[in-house]
Amino acid sequence: MTFLTSPAIIKQVSKPNKFQLCTNELFYDGETNRIYLAWRGFISDNYTWLRSTKWDIRCAHIHDIACHYHQLVYVPGYHLETIINDYIVETINGNKFCKDIPSYMLIVEDCSKEQANQLFSRMMKDADCPSIPWIVRVFYRIGVAFNFHWFFTGKEKIDKNNLYH
Repeated sequence: MTFLTSPAIIKQVSKPNKFQLCTNELFYDGETNRIYLAWRGFISDNYTWLRSTKWDIRCAHIHDIACHYHQLVYVPGYHLETIINDYIVETINGNKFCKDIPSYMLIVEDCSKEQANQLFSRMMKDADCPSIPWIVRVFYRIGVAFNFHWFFTGKEKIDKNNLYH
């Protein structure tokens, strides 16, 4: 399991505590053999509970997608080499960014709250900019377990053909 892209680039938007992703973010989950996508343009609050940008916020972005839509976007793991070779761009200073992945390669799948939270835990364990201490991971994991807002979301569904617009 690993993040395939560099640390998040975000910009503040006009809504309080909301930020827009400026780049696509990819997480390869070896447990499910999937490459999860948080797409540029998605609006997140980063970590809702214990608001912080002290640790790797990419974990929160993919989890926020799951919480908002009750769905996740991924590329099957058998496309890993294609994604790395054709869609990941490395800059001179070593940062890695992902070009827009065409919709035909993307799969949108419903997810349960437990699946979203388990993925969140795996991402936090793999976080690297900077890494998230185990005690902080425990607190965040407890926080998402008590996310009652989940029961009021999921009405809107992901349109993979319009992700980047």
